[in-house]
Amino acid sequence: MKASIESMANLTAELESLLRLRSFPVGLRRLTDQSELDELDYDAWKTFEHKPTGCQFITMARTIGWSFAITEEMIRGCGFAWAMGLGDEPDPETAGNVVGTWFESMEDAKKWRAGLPRVSGKIETLLMGPVSAKAFLPEVIWVYGSPSQMILLINAIQWSGYERLEFSTTGESSCMDAPHQCYATGKPQLSLPCYGERWFGGAKEEELSMALPSSQMEKIVAGLKALHSTGYRYPIPATSSETNVEPSLAKMYGPGKREAREKTGKSFWD
Repeated sequence: MKASIESMANLTAELESLLRLRSFPVGLRRLTDQSELDELDYDAWKTFEHKPTGCQFITMARTIGWSFAITEEMIRGCGFAWAMGLGDEPDPETAGNVVGTWFESMEDAKKWRAGLPRVSGKIETLLMGPVSAKAFLPEVIWVYGSPSQMILLINAIQWSGYERLEFSTTGESSCMDAPHQCYATGKPQLSLPCYGERWFGGAKEEELSMALPSSQMEKIVAGLKALHSTGYRYPIPATSSETNVEPSLAKMYGPGKREAREKTGKSFWD
């Protein structure tokens, strides 16, 4: 089924509800031509007199609910922008500004710069906003949540068509880890918000982020629903480390439990 703005908003709303996310899932879409904006039935793009960073844009989108049509002139010239295709990549020698801050030597700084994920091709505009705003059809959906929410999201991704998921990190400039890597590989990407994203962008102590290809949303939501029906839900219940877990394991994995769930439609909690 071909996705529409409406169907993607509905799928994302289900994901948001099943995981009980505390901030809006945010969509991203790259426009190679600024004129493509004219084709969208939306005119509430937020603008500023100053230039926010990439991590500030994502925080405003996911917490306040603003939508942005970001051009090179609107965003601070950070790695988030040029690695997304907004503007030209600076000379490698400019990596020297993080020597003594994040890295011991220029050699280390250049290795960091070289390892940053990049999205191929130049663009004129990056659309960013809550999927629920229905401003555009996203290519990537960026969500923030707790480690517990993220492991359930990973479980949902792996529910059918299992594959081992591997994630990497650049360390500093983590706002490029999730969306840029997702664009580059076409696979979900988990990220640990960096010092700068927490300081300037306001990412919370307990938050992680993950970028999801919108083309996989139907499969991911189906996985979340399947987990929910078997009893694997958020919030995750806990028991003490001294408790005998045999009764709980028998509830979940004992003989006939899967058959009983399939027959009755009830989980081990119901």
